[in-house]
Amino acid sequence: MKPGQCVRKAGRSCGAGVLVVSLVICLAGHFCSLPVLARPADPPSGAGLPVAGGADVHGRPFIGPVRPPQGRLVVLGFGGDLGFSGNNQPLAATGAIRHGKIIPWAELTSGLAPLLEADATFANLETVITDRNDLVPADRSFNFAASPEGVFAAARAGINVLATANNHAADYGGEGILETLRHLELARAHGLKAHAGLGVGQERYRSDVFQLGDVRVAIAAIGKGVNPAEPDGPGQPLQARPIDFERVGLSLVGTGAQIRVLSVHYGEELDTTVSDANRVRFRAAVDGGRATIVFGHHSHVAAGIERRGNALILYGLGNFLHAGTQNMARYDECRDFGLHARVYLWVEPGRDPVLRAVELTPLMNMQEITRPFPLPEARRRIEILNGLSAGLGSDGGQPLFLAATSTGSGLACIEDGQRHGDELEDRCRALEKADIRIASLLERSAQVCKPVPVIGKGAGGQTEGKPKTETSVSKEAGRKKQPSKRSSKQP
Repeated sequence: MKPGQCVRKAGRSCGAGVLVVSLVICLAGHFCSLPVLARPADPPSGAGLPVAGGADVHGRPFIGPVRPPQGRLVVLGFGGDLGFSGNNQPLAATGAIRHGKIIPWAELTSGLAPLLEADATFANLETVITDRNDLVPADRSFNFAASPEGVFAAARAGINVLATANNHAADYGGEGILETLRHLELARAHGLKAHAGLGVGQERYRSDVFQLGDVRVAIAAIGKGVNPAEPDGPGQPLQARPIDFERVGLSLVGTGAQIRVLSVHYGEELDTTVSDANRVRFRAAVDGGRATIVFGHHSHVAAGIERRGNALILYGLGNFLHAGTQNMARYDECRDFGLHARVYLWVEPGRDPVLRAVELTPLMNMQEITRPFPLPEARRRIEILNGLSAGLGSDGGQPLFLAATSTGSGLACIEDGQRHGDELEDRCRALEKADIRIASLLERSAQVCKPVPVIGKGAGGQTEGKPKTETSVSKEAGRKKQPSKRSSKQP
C-alpha cells in the first residue's frame, strides 16, 4: 500500500488505521500526505449565522485540509456618506468646517483610525471637491463643497476608494463635477486607489480598477441626483434609470476583477426599510455575478444586511463622517448610528472570492469626529441591526445576523470548509452564539424603528415633532435663496 492510500477490507473502514500507518511512515522519513476526512453535507438552511464556539453554525467542528489553502485574506472596509463641510461654508484647507468651526484633518479621522486598518476602505464622497471660490451653487436647499486637502487627508488616513455618484455631486453644476474629477486624480498621489461614479459622457459608467497584490478589485457607482448636462457633458449614472443600472453592471463585469464592488446612493431619508424594487435590483446584481459586494447609502440611517452565497449586500450604512449632516443623536436608537463594515474575503488565484466573515461597528458623532459606540450601546445597536436584517427574509432573502463581540462590533462568520489557522479563525471559534430568534428580532425592531414622517429634506432630514437643534436651524437658513457666488473668504 502506498503512503496515504486506504484499502477497505471485509466492508470495514480503515480511516482511523490509515492515519496511524501514514503517521508512522511519515516519521520514518517518507513523503506522504495525510488523508482528509470527508466534510458532512450542508443542511438545507441556516447558512450565514454566526459561528458558535469551535464549530460552525450547524454545530460541526471545523474540518479542512491540514495545510492552509493557497490564497490570501482580503479585508475591505466600507462606510456611508463622507463630507468635509456644512452647507455653503467657505473653503478651509486646514480642516473640515462646521458652523464656522474648523476641525483639523488629523483630528477629524482620529476616532476611525482602528477601523481603517484594511486593505482598502470604501466610502461615498458626498461633496464637490474644489479649491475655487467662484463656483455658482445650484438652486437647492443644500450645497456642499470642500477643499481638496480633505480628500488628500482621508486617503492618507485609509479612506482610499471613493464612490462619487450621489445627490450632491452636482451641487455646483457641471463645472463642480469637473473640479471634483480633477482633484480626485491628484489625490492618487496621496494614496487614493480608485474613484467611480462621475465622468464626461460615457465615462460616467466607467468602473475603476486597482490591485491588492495579485488581486484585482473594481468599483462602480450609481447615484440619486441630477445631471447638469445630458448626455455628453459631465454627469453620473442615475439609479432611477434601468439602462444606467445595466450599463454600470456591465462595466463591472468587463473589468475582469475578482472582487467587484457596486456603490448605490438610493432610498428616502431616515427610512430603515428597503423597497421591494430595490431588493430585486440589488439581488439581481450579485446573483447575476456582476457585483461581489453592494453597499448602499443616502438615507443617513442603517439598514439590514444580506448574504447571497459568497456575495454580500449592505443595504444601508448611514453616515460615515460628514460635517454637513446633523447630529443623529436627536433620533431614536434605530436611527442614531452609522455603520462601518469590514468584509473578510478569501481569494485564491483564478477563483471567485469566498466570503469568510462580515463585521459591523456602530458609529456615533458622525457629524464631527466619528467614533464607535461604547460597549453597552453598541450591543443594543447590533441587536437592532439584526432586527432590520430579519425583515429581509420575508420574501426569500438571506439575512445575515451578527453576534456581539467584546470590542463593540457585531461579527458573523461563514464556515468555508477550510482550516486557515489565522486570527480571524481564532475569533470565529471564540465567538458567542448570537440570539437569533426571528420573531423576537422582528418584534423588538418594530418597537424601536417607528416610521418617521419626513417634512424637510436635506443632509440628515428634518422630522415632525422633533426639537430644533443648532443644525436644524442652520438647515432652515440654508433654504433661503443663496448668493450667486461663493464667498471668497478662506478661513
